Amino acid sequence: MNYVDEIVNLLDKNLKYIKHEITKDTIYIYVVSNKKRLEKEIARVGERMSLIEASKYLRKNTANVGKSTVSNILKKRKSKNTRNQ
Repeated sequence: MNYVDEIVNLLDKNLKYIKHEITKDTIYIYVVSNKKRLEKEIARVGERMSLIEASKYLRKNTANVGKSTVSNILKKRKSKNTRNQ
C-alpha cells in the first residue's frame, strides 16, 4: 500500500474516491460530490460571516464558490424555512 492509499483510507467512509493529484507539497483528492452536504456547509459558513469572508473561507477549505452562490443558498434556505412556518 502506498502513501496515497493510506490517506484515501483515512477519508470519510461516505465519500467516493475518484482520483488524486500531487502538486508540489499538496495532495488534491477528488471525490464524488454530495450536493446536500455541500449546501449545508455553505449555509453554515454563510450564516456566521459576511458573504465575501464566507466565499474566501469556502474557496480555501471546501469548494470553489463565489459570494453569489453563498447568497443564493442562504436565500433558498430562508424562503424554504418561511414556507414551512
